[in-house]
Amino acid sequence: MESCFRSDEMYTGCPDSDHPLAAGVAPTLTGGGSGYEVSKLSSSGTGFAIERLGTVYLYSCTAPGTGGCRADGSW
Repeated sequence: MESCFRSDEMYTGCPDSDHPLAAGVAPTLTGGGSGYEVSKLSSSGTGFAIERLGTVYLYSCTAPGTGGCRADGSW
């Protein structure tokens, strides 16, 4: 998503054919295109996500306390 960031500081149009995401990664634009969330399920079925809110990145997961997912639901 970062490689597709537009000069107008928006993620609209991302990803595109020049800036694809890995197979199985699901993008969602937030904030009218000024932010995003990408998520993917692991082979064990745990969902992992990265959300960009301005200059802050949040790392969350759906199986707190198991595998690479910390007890607080982050990774």
